[in-house]
Amino acid sequence: MNEIVNIFGEASTKDLINGLKIKPRYDKSSLVGIYFYIEEGKTIHTSYKTTIEEFKPKTSDSLSNDELLDKVKKEIIYLKNNINNISDINISKELTDVIARLGTQLYDNAATKEKIHNFESDFWFKRLRDLIHNDQAKTRKQFMRLATYWYVLIEFEGYSEEEVVQVLASNKSKMKEIVEKWNVKHFSDFIEKVHYIASTKQIEHFIKIIKSSSATDEVKEELINKLLTSNILDTWNN
Repeated sequence: MNEIVNIFGEASTKDLINGLKIKPRYDKSSLVGIYFYIEEGKTIHTSYKTTIEEFKPKTSDSLSNDELLDKVKKEIIYLKNNINNISDINISKELTDVIARLGTQLYDNAATKEKIHNFESDFWFKRLRDLIHNDQAKTRKQFMRLATYWYVLIEFEGYSEEEVVQVLASNKSKMKEIVEKWNVKHFSDFIEKVHYIASTKQIEHFIKIIKSSSATDEVKEELINKLLTSNILDTWNN
């Protein structure tokens, strides 16, 4: 378990072990898999289903399915009973991998929620989202240009949001002067290039998610083809 502690920290690993529970999965009367989950109170925070074939150690082919389930139960009880010495405990690689997966799912989700919260409370995130929702731009390029101009006005020129809306919006000559002073077009074109390159990496990640999904090969191929041929980076849905 030392490797799990190194990944998540001792306190978080103990939380994982304390909340770790399992349910056998049956097909009629035959044990076919194990449902692992992390539960606190009556809330299940994350879970993972595995088949017996996936979970059975290569060195334990002689174990029956019921014997394997009993072995897993005993390992989990052993973990919980020795939680104060968690770093020194050795368990099967199969159970270690499951705990690592559950921890990654749980703590990545928590980190994502925290990131979203931080984004939503950020001044510029809210302003940029408002620009989208208020339909201020008809194309991606227009949105980049408008967002860059707002950033220049507030961060470089020192105007307040109220001044931008109520004063500068009606002063075309002043707006033109600022655009030329800071070369807003060049600035926004550069930001657009950065966004474009970053987005291609995101698309690569989407493709990996599709490929690793449980969808059929036919559905995977259809989704990937649509993603690659939809010109997604230049599409702007009004």
